[in-house]
Amino acid sequence: IKDWYKSHSEFEVRILSHSGALPGAGRNFGIHNAKHEVVAFLDAGIRPQPDWLAKLMGELENGQVGAWGLCLSRAEGRVGTLVAAYSMGQESLVPYVIPASAFLKDVFEKVGFFPENLRAGEDLVWRKNYFDLLGQRLPTKATVEYTRFPSSIRSAYRKWFLYAQHLSSSGLMKRHQACYFLFYTLLVLSFLSQLWVLAIGLSSAYLVLRGILDPIRRSGKKAWAGPCWDLYVLGPFFVFGSDLCKTGGYFWGYLSSKSSPAAL
Repeated sequence: IKDWYKSHSEFEVRILSHSGALPGAGRNFGIHNAKHEVVAFLDAGIRPQPDWLAKLMGELENGQVGAWGLCLSRAEGRVGTLVAAYSMGQESLVPYVIPASAFLKDVFEKVGFFPENLRAGEDLVWRKNYFDLLGQRLPTKATVEYTRFPSSIRSAYRKWFLYAQHLSSSGLMKRHQACYFLFYTLLVLSFLSQLWVLAIGLSSAYLVLRGILDPIRRSGKKAWAGPCWDLYVLGPFFVFGSDLCKTGGYFWGYLSSKSSPAAL
């Protein structure tokens, strides 16, 4: 940004630093320091299309207090493709993403600010509060592109564990988390009790629903892996490990919030 500003001095640019801040605290810091009536959000690893901001402003100039954008999920590399396919979807448009949207600054006085103690899920908490108070409108066609997916299985699993830990502490998606706990509990008990029909049934259902059909649903196409055909075989095993990490993160976040509500 500093290098870009040197050749674009006609724009007013301020670079603010909030050392050690989690995403919510960083966003709040920027909002509080904003000098204009519109606040637009981007994240590291996100590339906006040239008309992204113009489309958001068009929505706001029509009397709306918020303009929600779309995020195009496009991974590169084999591991990145797996992560994208089983999370946001490979080459799919994800609506209602905070770092693709813009809002009038006054909105935050009504809705509130982002939770500052969460590494993940702070955007979901704020979005829920926004929808509950102001309603849910269709997103605009203002689009950004996200390509910064993990490039190694270790980093992907670590990220899933960390995000699940903080998402558990956010108090959202409780049914989603309960489903993870119930599935893995039943799966482990069925193997330990040698209930092979139940164990094979659960494993087969998981393989088909989560391992095969889910990336197709999220990506909106059958050939989500492109020419890397081996990913269709590796995918179910990869996502089993990732879901196991998520379940561990959910459980750890639950224990942390119970033992010390302010721990996160």
